[in-house]
Amino acid sequence: MFASTRNDAISALGFIFALVFLLPQDKLVPSYKALAIASFTLGAFMGMKVTNVVYILGFAAAVLVVMPTWRTRIQAASICAVFGFIGILLFGGPWAWYLWQELGNPVFPMANGIFHAPLGPELSFRDTRYLPSGIVQGLIYPVHFLFDGSLINEENFFDPRFQMTYFGAPVIALLSLLQMQKRKAETLRPVIAVSIGLLVAILAWLFMFSIERYMAAAWLLGPSFLACLMCLLWPKLLQHRKALVPTIAVCTLICMTTQSGPIRRTAWDTAGQAYIQMDLPREFDFEHSIVIFSGSYPSAFIAPAFPKSALLTHAVVQPWSAKALDNYRPLIRSAIWESERSLYAAITDTGTHLAKTLGRLGAEEHLLGDVKSCKPAVTNFDTDGIGWVICPLIRGETHPD
Repeated sequence: MFASTRNDAISALGFIFALVFLLPQDKLVPSYKALAIASFTLGAFMGMKVTNVVYILGFAAAVLVVMPTWRTRIQAASICAVFGFIGILLFGGPWAWYLWQELGNPVFPMANGIFHAPLGPELSFRDTRYLPSGIVQGLIYPVHFLFDGSLINEENFFDPRFQMTYFGAPVIALLSLLQMQKRKAETLRPVIAVSIGLLVAILAWLFMFSIERYMAAAWLLGPSFLACLMCLLWPKLLQHRKALVPTIAVCTLICMTTQSGPIRRTAWDTAGQAYIQMDLPREFDFEHSIVIFSGSYPSAFIAPAFPKSALLTHAVVQPWSAKALDNYRPLIRSAIWESERSLYAAITDTGTHLAKTLGRLGAEEHLLGDVKSCKPAVTNFDTDGIGWVICPLIRGETHPD
């Protein structure tokens, strides 16, 4: 489910890494050094990808819960804010500065309703395809997408680990709070903090994105939350000599019921091996050409294979994202039509997508191509049903409006 071209699992591991610092070791309250390291890590991941803001919100909630007094909460929040901002600045600052200098928006094309970059959309832009219609639907959304994974993902899948976290977290927090009040057991505060942190992150994700990969941590931690809940309900379970039997049974059930969608995964065999490997078709000369990444599926990850003299751009994207390019599209068309460079389209070949994309290039951009002239760009993500091809294009007789 996670080892694919969409490596959001790495961000999820950063969030889990940060939460580990909230768990007790030699003392119940995390040190300010631990909070600084955790916050810097999360800031770094948000700097690299803004959608990781949901993990920032979850961690912030967890920190406020784990600290015992308002004084320590204010101190902890201040330290987290400073070191989190440093992480954002170091890992996202250079790219944000580049976007600001070139386009006038450090997160272009998002948040353009605030920055009003002339080449960006008139209003703030984000992917809203998977969002629930309201608060009530959002709260019960996890029940729906358990049985229809296409509600939050391009491909359908069945994986109950998210629901283990979503329903387990509030129950664990409530049971732990009751036990802490009954027995004055401060040792349960970190358990409550982590549970609340996950719940806040999930709720933020539900109403901001509801895109599966942006909350990979909830799936990764599901079995852990289930195990924690079982131990709270049956404290003697870990001490029972037959505890291994139900543990194996639950693990087997999880493995049997998990059915991940086909999302372009591949193995990473050695640390020194390039994660993405590709070979362009030798029949074409890409020097000083224009390469147009086209269609509804990702192909721009093969960009590093093209020579630096090539001009890289895109066209006929998915309808939901097309509105973000309304003001930018004239520049793309000018680069294509006011040049004599040879043209190529990079397209994902899956089912009828190749022919449809070439049809759209002709109808919308007046760029003509033939499926028979396309050649495969071999990558290590190729599967029986998915591959990537390069198609030569020619300019039509008329310029698109």
